Amino acid sequence: MYSCSCFCHSSHILSCLKVEDSRKYWVALNLVLAEHLKAAKKIVDHFPTIKDAFTASSWKFAALGVEKENALALTSSKMLDKACREIEKLERRKYSILTLESENYPEYLREVFDPPFVLYCAGNIEALKGPAVSIVGARKPSAYGRAVA
Repeated sequence: MYSCSCFCHSSHILSCLKVEDSRKYWVALNLVLAEHLKAAKKIVDHFPTIKDAFTASSWKFAALGVEKENALALTSSKMLDKACREIEKLERRKYSILTLESENYPEYLREVFDPPFVLYCAGNIEALKGPAVSIVGARKPSAYGRAVA
């Protein structure tokens, strides 16, 4: 459950990370589909586990409505390698990565309509269990929305 072998483009082992097994899949999904949340949700809802999604073929993703370029990225072994490198970089900087499967993922956040699949956290993650304030905004605000904000 705690290993992730990462390979660079020349297929040399970069490192063997102590990575919670499913985190690399969640981070890879986030790297590819952060701007396509509906497609990401279809994938998460369709497969029994996030790991199962990464054993699928690109045509399976296409059948779920995922754009061809993103489907190819999800089926590339390089994407998991990139996710492992991302996790390693964040952990060196003392950041925490929480996924929907993480024990420490905030319970109230799980209850929102579209909870984020991955949280990148700086500081004490125990603070996420306490009271919180939420700021809501549009990713692509209209000119009117920017003017009144």
